Amino acid sequence: MPAREGIGFIGSMIVDVVSEVLEAGNLVYSDGGRYLDGADRESERIEYATGGMALNNAINLAKMRVSYPVLAAGKIGSDDNGRRIRESLRAYGLSDDFCAETPEHPTSVTQVLYVRDSSGTVNRTFRHFFGAMGAFGPVDIPWDALADLRIVM
Repeated sequence: MPAREGIGFIGSMIVDVVSEVLEAGNLVYSDGGRYLDGADRESERIEYATGGMALNNAINLAKMRVSYPVLAAGKIGSDDNGRRIRESLRAYGLSDDFCAETPEHPTSVTQVLYVRDSSGTVNRTFRHFFGAMGAFGPVDIPWDALADLRIVM
Protein backbone atom coordinates (compact mmCIF):
# COMPACT_ATOMS: atom_id res chain seq x y z
CA MET A 1 0.00 0.00 0.00
CA PRO A 2 1.47 3.39 -1.00
CA ALA A 3 2.14 5.94 1.73
CA ARG A 4 -0.58 8.50 2.20
CA GLU A 5 0.36 12.12 1.74
CA GLY A 6 -1.33 15.47 1.65
CA ILE A 7 -3.88 17.39 3.64
CA GLY A 8 -7.58 17.90 3.02
CA PHE A 9 -9.63 20.68 4.58
CA ILE A 10 -13.37 20.12 4.78
CA GLY A 11 -15.57 23.00 5.85
CA SER A 12 -16.33 26.64 5.44
CA MET A 13 -15.83 28.50 2.21
CA ILE A 14 -17.13 32.04 2.43
CA VAL A 15 -16.78 35.49 0.92
CA ASP A 16 -16.08 38.43 3.21
CA VAL A 17 -17.77 41.65 2.12
CA VAL A 18 -15.69 44.41 3.71
CA SER A 19 -16.93 47.99 3.80
CA GLU A 20 -15.16 51.22 4.61
CA VAL A 21 -14.90 52.58 8.16
CA LEU A 22 -18.23 54.04 9.23
CA GLU A 23 -18.20 57.17 11.34
CA ALA A 24 -20.79 57.62 14.08
CA GLY A 25 -23.41 60.13 12.99
CA ASN A 26 -22.48 60.05 9.28
CA LEU A 27 -25.15 59.01 6.84
CA VAL A 28 -24.11 56.47 4.23
CA TYR A 29 -26.39 56.03 1.25
CA SER A 30 -26.92 52.57 -0.13
CA ASP A 31 -26.60 53.94 -3.65
CA GLY A 32 -23.87 56.52 -3.24
CA GLY A 33 -23.31 56.80 -6.98
CA ARG A 34 -26.70 58.45 -7.30
CA TYR A 35 -26.44 60.85 -4.38
CA LEU A 36 -22.78 61.56 -3.65
CA ASP A 37 -19.85 63.02 -5.58
CA GLY A 38 -16.07 62.68 -5.31
CA ALA A 39 -14.52 62.00 -1.92
CA ASP A 40 -17.96 61.72 -0.32
CA ARG A 41 -18.26 58.33 -2.01
CA GLU A 42 -15.30 56.91 -0.07
CA SER A 43 -17.63 55.13 2.34
CA GLU A 44 -19.29 53.38 -0.58
CA ARG A 45 -16.23 51.27 -1.46
CA ILE A 46 -16.76 47.56 -0.92
CA GLU A 47 -14.00 44.95 -1.05
CA TYR A 48 -14.41 41.22 -1.41
CA ALA A 49 -12.11 38.60 0.08
CA THR A 50 -12.42 34.85 0.31
CA GLY A 51 -12.23 33.08 3.63
CA GLY A 52 -13.36 30.26 5.84
CA MET A 53 -11.42 27.48 7.56
CA ALA A 54 -11.12 25.11 4.59
CA LEU A 55 -10.35 27.81 2.07
CA ASN A 56 -7.93 29.86 4.20
CA ASN A 57 -5.86 26.87 5.33
CA ALA A 58 -5.61 25.36 1.85
CA ILE A 59 -4.57 28.70 0.32
CA ASN A 60 -2.04 29.33 3.12
CA LEU A 61 -0.36 25.98 2.37
CA ALA A 62 -0.39 26.74 -1.36
CA LYS A 63 1.28 30.10 -0.66
CA MET A 64 3.99 28.22 1.27
CA ARG A 65 4.47 26.01 -1.82
CA VAL A 66 4.25 22.75 0.11
CA SER A 67 5.31 19.67 -1.83
CA TYR A 68 2.31 17.50 -0.92
CA PRO A 69 -1.27 17.52 -2.22
CA VAL A 70 -3.71 20.01 -0.69
CA LEU A 71 -7.47 19.75 -1.08
CA ALA A 72 -10.26 22.09 0.02
CA ALA A 73 -13.90 21.02 0.05
CA GLY A 74 -17.02 22.95 0.98
CA LYS A 75 -20.30 24.15 -0.49
CA ILE A 76 -20.85 27.25 -2.60
CA GLY A 77 -23.75 28.83 -4.43
CA SER A 78 -24.12 29.13 -8.20
CA ASP A 79 -23.43 32.87 -8.00
CA ASP A 80 -20.74 35.54 -8.31
CA ASN A 81 -19.39 34.80 -4.83
CA GLY A 82 -19.12 31.11 -5.69
CA ARG A 83 -17.09 32.13 -8.75
CA ARG A 84 -14.87 34.28 -6.51
CA ILE A 85 -14.09 31.22 -4.41
CA ARG A 86 -13.35 29.06 -7.46
CA GLU A 87 -11.08 31.78 -8.89
CA SER A 88 -9.26 32.12 -5.57
CA LEU A 89 -8.55 28.38 -5.41
CA ARG A 90 -7.33 28.26 -9.01
CA ALA A 91 -5.18 31.38 -8.54
CA TYR A 92 -3.13 29.42 -6.01
CA GLY A 93 -2.95 26.24 -8.08
CA LEU A 94 -5.63 24.40 -6.09
CA SER A 95 -8.47 22.42 -7.57
CA ASP A 96 -12.01 23.76 -7.38
CA ASP A 97 -13.40 20.28 -8.16
CA PHE A 98 -14.37 19.74 -4.53
CA CYS A 99 -16.66 22.75 -4.23
CA ALA A 100 -20.15 21.29 -4.05
CA GLU A 101 -22.23 23.87 -5.92
CA THR A 102 -25.92 24.49 -5.34
CA PRO A 103 -28.38 26.80 -7.10
CA GLU A 104 -30.66 26.51 -4.04
CA HIS A 105 -28.54 28.64 -1.68
CA PRO A 106 -26.24 31.63 -2.25
CA THR A 107 -22.60 31.35 -1.26
CA SER A 108 -22.02 31.99 2.44
CA VAL A 109 -21.08 35.59 3.21
CA THR A 110 -19.69 37.47 6.18
CA GLN A 111 -20.30 41.20 6.14
CA VAL A 112 -17.42 42.96 7.88
CA LEU A 113 -18.23 46.45 9.15
CA TYR A 114 -15.61 48.78 10.60
CA VAL A 115 -17.12 51.40 12.90
CA ARG A 116 -15.17 54.27 14.48
CA ASP A 117 -16.61 55.17 17.90
CA SER A 118 -16.62 58.64 19.46
CA SER A 119 -13.18 58.04 21.03
CA GLY A 120 -11.66 57.32 17.60
CA THR A 121 -11.28 53.57 18.16
CA VAL A 122 -12.21 51.40 15.19
CA ASN A 123 -14.12 48.23 16.02
CA ARG A 124 -15.13 45.42 13.70
CA THR A 125 -18.61 43.95 13.59
CA PHE A 126 -19.44 40.77 11.71
CA ARG A 127 -22.76 39.64 10.26
CA HIS A 128 -22.71 36.12 8.86
CA PHE A 129 -25.17 34.60 6.41
CA PHE A 130 -24.89 30.80 6.38
CA GLY A 131 -26.09 30.32 2.79
CA ALA A 132 -24.69 27.25 1.04
CA MET A 133 -22.42 26.24 3.94
CA GLY A 134 -25.51 26.16 6.14
CA ALA A 135 -26.76 23.36 3.90
CA PHE A 136 -23.39 21.53 3.81
CA GLY A 137 -23.47 17.96 5.06
CA PRO A 138 -21.94 14.48 4.70
CA VAL A 139 -23.45 14.00 1.24
CA ASP A 140 -21.33 16.97 0.02
CA ILE A 141 -17.98 15.56 1.20
CA PRO A 142 -15.84 14.04 -1.60
CA TRP A 143 -15.06 10.85 0.33
CA ASP A 144 -13.18 9.14 -2.53
CA ALA A 145 -10.84 12.13 -2.93
CA LEU A 146 -9.90 11.93 0.76
CA ALA A 147 -8.87 8.27 0.76
CA ASP A 148 -5.23 8.86 -0.17
CA LEU A 149 -4.65 11.89 2.04
CA ARG A 150 -2.61 11.59 5.22
CA ILE A 151 -4.54 14.24 7.18
CA VAL A 152 -8.12 15.43 6.84
CA MET A 153 -9.52 18.25 8.97
